[in-house]
Formats: sequence, structure tokens, C-alpha cells
Amino acid sequence: MRDVDERPNRLLYAIFVLVFLAYFFVAAVPLRRELSLHSDWAADVSRDSELDGASASGPLYTFYWGGRYGAVSEDGARRWSRGASFDAAVSDSLILPYARESRLLTAVTPSGAPSISIQAEGWPFFRAGRLFLVSPEMDSVSEYSRDGKLLWSYDFPFKIVDFDASATLAVAGTLDGSIECLDAQGRSVLSFSPGGSRLEMILGVALDPRGEAIAAVCGADRQRFVLLVRKGGSFKVQYHRYLESDYREPVTVRFTGDGRFVLFRQSEGIAVYDRESGRESVLPLRVQSFELAADSSRGLEYLFTRTARTGQVVCFEPPTRIIFSYTLPGGDLWTRYLGESLYLGSGAVLGKINISEE
Repeated sequence: MRDVDERPNRLLYAIFVLVFLAYFFVAAVPLRRELSLHSDWAADVSRDSELDGASASGPLYTFYWGGRYGAVSEDGARRWSRGASFDAAVSDSLILPYARESRLLTAVTPSGAPSISIQAEGWPFFRAGRLFLVSPEMDSVSEYSRDGKLLWSYDFPFKIVDFDASATLAVAGTLDGSIECLDAQGRSVLSFSPGGSRLEMILGVALDPRGEAIAAVCGADRQRFVLLVRKGGSFKVQYHRYLESDYREPVTVRFTGDGRFVLFRQSEGIAVYDRESGRESVLPLRVQSFELAADSSRGLEYLFTRTARTGQVVCFEPPTRIIFSYTLPGGDLWTRYLGESLYLGSGAVLGKINISEE
């Protein structure tokens, strides 16, 4: 019997080994380390209390949920809590509790000390660190400085449905289907009506953190998503499509921290539009509303979602790779991502969860 020539097989094996080594050293991508959650502390904030150890150093993080506002230190040792008569607007440096009908607003600092006062009617809110006041009729917005000085006021032709802001721009969506964009001095730089629906209205609007794009969900009886991008000093429609949804209520629209992705609520989940590729995908999370926080060091985003009875914290890598999810009971929730930690308020308990890579 003739011996089999093994040289071709040996050559083939050698080629396989060389290809594998080339891939391992050149093309392989290191595996991401898994995220691990560790409970740090929990505290009851259901009763009125004042700040303990006020002379201690370190920042205080403000909160509001379930009719209570206050602040807490990073280690949870220092905290205070008060009940709000109606609602409260909260930022890193100010808390503005207010009544349903109020002509005088008095802010407090994170330590609970009185700060500025604003003599005006309306409901305060913060966007991008800026303080705004919407009129009781919901058809006028004013901006105030951190010392309580009126900077500008703008009257809209119809009631405001949604509002967002960046460091230099502000945008409002109105009940008549118009998108109004204002500069830092309160001057109109865009008045746009998307049209294309039997019922014209803006259900949700968002502004890219850099002020370079505006996204909106608009109309009913053919609802659609619209993206406007700033080019040459003006905004132009870059993308739009009709949606399967037909909401007759406010719809959450948000940009990710880097402005690349736009998220908006849909019946099948949260739609995610990629501005770079022009592709759209879906996070399979059926929610009523949500907020976003960016973990820029890891390239991740945190979703804080709400339904009628529960909330959820979802960490994902855009567009749709879910890293972990954490369900919270109860309708009244407060969630925040700070310094690689999650601060969570649910029921009467405030707590901190540290996130690390392992």
C-alpha cells in the first residue's frame, strides 16, 4: 500500500496557526469586564429632619420624590428631608419648593439654608443647569439667573407641551404643532411646524446637549418622528418617518450624553435612532416615561424608566446592548447616576449602590 503524503495537511495546519495568531494579536478586541453592583447604604427620609454635621466637608446631593425634598452626602451620614406642599424643582445647587398657586418662590441651598427669592407666578423647573419658570397658563417661559434676576421672558402662541434646553439654546413644543427654539437671550432662532398629520401637535421634544440637533415626536392620526440638524446657522430636517404609534399624550424624547443617539417611546419599546448610521433599533422596554444619564468613561447610558406601578434602572451600551436591569417597586421614584454610583429613592428609603468592573 502506498504511504499517504502528509505534507499538504501539515501546510494547512501551519496556515491555520498563522491566521489564528494574526487574529489574536491584531484583530482581537479585549473582553469588557463585567459590571458589579454593591449596596453601600440605605436611609429612611420619611420624616422632616435638618442637617446633622453641617460643618463636615463634602458635597450634598439634592433629591425630590414622593412629596419630599432634601439632600444627602456621598456616604449617607449627612442628610435632611422636608415635605413639599405641592412640588419642588431640584438642581445641583438649588431646591425650589412651590405651591400649586404661588406668587413668591423661595429657594434653598443643598444644606437647607434659604437662598434666592423670585416674585412671580408660575412653576419653576431646571434644564441643563438653567432655571426656568413656566406661567400658570403654560404659554409663557421665563429664565432666571442663579441670583433670582429675570433674564428674559417669551410668550408662545399656544400652550407648551414639552420643553428642553442646552447651555445655549432652549426649545419648546406647543399644542398647535410648532417647534420654537430660543437662544440664550430668549430670541427666536427657529419657528417650525412639521405638519403631515391630521391632528397637529408636538408630543415630545429634545435638544442635543451641544445644541446641534432637535428631535420631536409630533402629530396624531399619522404620528411621526422628526430630526432637525443645525447647518450654516439654521436648522434643517435631516430625517423623519411615520410611526406605528398614535399617542394622544406626552411622549418622552431624549438624546444620549454624546448626542449621537435619540431615544423615544414607542409601543414595542424605546426606539433608538443612530444619527451617524441613520439606522433605527429598539430597546425592548415598554415604559410610560424615562430619563437618561451618561457614563462617558465606559461608553454606557443609564435609563431610569417609569410605568404606572414600578420603575427600572437599565444600563445599556448604545444602541441596544443591555448590560443589566434593576427593578424598583412603587410609582414615586428618584434615580441619579453620580461618580460611578447609583442613588435611588423608592418609597421612604434613600440608598446608594456602587458600580464597579470585575
